[in-house]
Amino acid sequence: MRFTCEPSSDEEKTLRYLVDSRNKGRDIYEIISAWYTAAPADDESSRRFADCKGLAEVGFLNMTIDESGNLEVGDITSLGRCYFHDKAEREAAQDAKLQSERSHNYRVAIVGGIFGLFSGMLGSVIVNVITSWLPRAAEIGMCIAISLWHCAEGFFGIVIP
Repeated sequence: MRFTCEPSSDEEKTLRYLVDSRNKGRDIYEIISAWYTAAPADDESSRRFADCKGLAEVGFLNMTIDESGNLEVGDITSLGRCYFHDKAEREAAQDAKLQSERSHNYRVAIVGGIFGLFSGMLGSVIVNVITSWLPRAAEIGMCIAISLWHCAEGFFGIVIP
């Protein structure tokens, strides 16, 4: 019992061969019955026929073997005929999504880099301003203290030696 609807890589190759043969006008029944009759003696034919059984299990091919060993082959189902077209569409959509994610990641990285650059520059300027004012801060503080002292002298009329 299979739990997936996707064919294996060997089954996909066999399906591609059958679809191409059908498109060229060849009879699918003749191809599969040739693999079925040659299967016990020929490894390639037995592998191809096993792939056909797998394709029938997945629903890509109408094929049954009754209890007496008679092979009944219908046609490739619409699921099988459209498989490669649908797969190409899925891969194109996945590629477009991946491309969109990549471009978004590049934009985020560029914007983050620009903001990082500007914030680093701003931090550098702030640190530079603070460090350049530190030596003068003591002078400014002393000037303010002396001015307040003189104001207090004039306001209270007290002369403090």
